[in-house]
Formats: sequence, structure tokens, C-alpha cells
Amino acid sequence: MSQWEGSRPEGYYPKCGSIVTKVWQPPTDGSLKFNVDRSARGCPGMAGMGGVLRNHYGRALDHFSIHMGIQDSNLAEILGFHKARQWCVTNPVLQSVEVIIVSDSMVAISWINDVGFGSLKHVRTIYDIRNMTSFHGNLKIIHNHRASNSFADMLAKRGSNNEGDLMYMGG
Repeated sequence: MSQWEGSRPEGYYPKCGSIVTKVWQPPTDGSLKFNVDRSARGCPGMAGMGGVLRNHYGRALDHFSIHMGIQDSNLAEILGFHKARQWCVTNPVLQSVEVIIVSDSMVAISWINDVGFGSLKHVRTIYDIRNMTSFHGNLKIIHNHRASNSFADMLAKRGSNNEGDLMYMGG
């Protein structure tokens, strides 16, 4: 048994010596938060994406879980951003408020936020997402730790397990 088993505080990572919050944090009053995630069983492997849109009270307004077949895990994450942004751009109510899209993939976020493209196979999707952002000026993508994204993670795993697509709008 290691020195940490049974004695470390929840969320403590000894290599970095810090405590990471495992609790979802609400957006500011009047804003919405769209947590997205992907799940891939291998790279490439059976993949799914999931997302949940919540208000500042934490109430889930919309959510999705989609099976994607065999995909690269980074592409699955980027397609999760694409789905969330598409949702925001096509919903008139969401066009008038700030929407913060949250992901645990720093690599995918850097590609979307104009720092390279990753693989060339991602370029078209990345350009589409960037163009949608210019259309909807109140969208931004930020990083948060995996532990605070558990509902979106569960939806993504549901998609990668091919449990049937799920789209819920208007919670």
C-alpha cells in the first residue's frame, strides 16, 4: 500500500502538490455554461461526445450524447465543441447571452482558440468553429479539470458505448 492510499484528500495530486476542485462551478448570473467532453475507446476507437448546458443555478437546460463510430479522440473533442457552438448559434435565446464552453482538453482548446490546427484532418472543423464564434460574439471556450466535468463525461461515455443518441432541448 502506498503512502497516499486511504490518506490523501479528495482531489489531491501528489506530483503537482495541489488540490484540484472536483465540483462544477456555476457561471455568473445571466451567463450559461456548456460542458462538453468526449470518450474514445482507443485512438482511434469507438467514440462518443456529450455535453450539458446549465444556467447559473446549475439547472441543466439542454444536453446531448452522440455515438460517433470509430474516431480519433482529439477529433471527437473538437466535434463536441462544434455541436455545442452549433447549438448556440441556431438557438435565438442563446445568441443573446454569454455562453462559456468548458472542456478538459487543453490541446483541443488551443486549436480552437487560434493556436495551430493539430492534424490537417481537423482544419475544416476548426475553421467552422472559429467562423461560428465570429457570428456569435458571446461564446468562449475555457479549460477546466476533468473532475468538474463529470456529467458531460458520463454523456460522452454513453455515446462511445453506443447506447443510442440522446438530444434534450429546453430543460
